[in-house]
Amino acid sequence: MVRRDPEFLRETCRKLLWSFTDESGGIGWSAPEMLGEIVSSDPKRFQDVIPLIAAAYEVDEDVFRAGVLYALSRVASMRRNWQRLIRRSLFSRLQTGIRWSRFAASDSSGCSGHG
Repeated sequence: MVRRDPEFLRETCRKLLWSFTDESGGIGWSAPEMLGEIVSSDPKRFQDVIPLIAAAYEVDEDVFRAGVLYALSRVASMRRNWQRLIRRSLFSRLQTGIRWSRFAASDSSGCSGHG
């Protein structure tokens, strides 16, 4: 899909990001995870979306936090040199008592917040 119709994926990203907002009238329960899958399909093409995913960690709904961590770890798993950068960004955003165990259980990229 990323090679055939990248603009469709970009529009999908826009809609998923919109679903985080109160103005959308809904709530994008799985939006972070879906964004992570789209961005990880071509991290260079969608690199502008990465900070927007990270910013969703600060949305008032705590329900998005684990999904944001999953999405960023998924992207980091595709670009080895981004793992440290994303890990640093995540640590700077962690100001609450999120359970790393849920994140680490779904993470196979080496970006689980340890080390």
